[in-house]
Amino acid sequence: MYRFFSLLLWGAMCLVITPMAAQSYKKYHDSLHDVVYLHNGWIIRGTITARTDSTLSIETEGRNLFVFRHAEVKQVMQEFDLAFGRDKHARRYVTAPEQRRIGTRGYYGYLQVNFLTGNGSGGVETSQYLATAHGYQFKRWLSAGLGAGLSAYARGPMMPFFAEVRSDLGKGVVTPHIAIQGGYSLPLYGSNTANGGNLIKAYGGTVQAFQAGVRIYSYTRLSWLITGGYMIQQDKNDFRYWWGENTIQEIYTYRRLTFGVTMMF
Repeated sequence: MYRFFSLLLWGAMCLVITPMAAQSYKKYHDSLHDVVYLHNGWIIRGTITARTDSTLSIETEGRNLFVFRHAEVKQVMQEFDLAFGRDKHARRYVTAPEQRRIGTRGYYGYLQVNFLTGNGSGGVETSQYLATAHGYQFKRWLSAGLGAGLSAYARGPMMPFFAEVRSDLGKGVVTPHIAIQGGYSLPLYGSNTANGGNLIKAYGGTVQAFQAGVRIYSYTRLSWLITGGYMIQQDKNDFRYWWGENTIQEIYTYRRLTFGVTMMF
């Protein structure tokens, strides 16, 4: 059961993250434009189609082709097209460094893949943990949200629900990042997956986690987190063993080191 659930969780990770990563790359590619600044003050935006030793050719969105001598060109850059709504006339063009500073306030969400490792009943155990959260970024150094996850343990799968606070500790493109999470975890297993079928009832328990790492901003809203941390997850089980009718309650505490990759949007 544990192996089956682990494979199922890995499949879910691939099905969710791969299309989002592909969509993000397409958005990045479609938003990129060549920009030619001329000495006479003109600014031509489009796609550079040819370069020679003496000339540069650029095609605009309207299919107009311009050819300039290098002596006329002051600077060539790549900029991003930020379209507000669907109105092409409302477009604003910004350079890459400015783009990274846009959207420091507002909605945030993410998908996170974590690898967990720690001591279990049979020695060192490794497992997977998939989480998503959504919230509001008030400042670059303060974000708060709510989330849910799905973790795989040898005893069975569990689903934590949590609140979190996140913070960027710097202002650069690559910045230190920390997060604190706390909530309640529900067991998703029953009598057939614990202690030979003697389980009467499974209860949830608290979950706390701390993560620290680096956040890497891209030229779009997408950013990446590479983190390490520590997570404590609890649950309780009521058992009735074969030698009597007495019910015994056991409390399990999972203490795990976490290593994760997060795609934030």
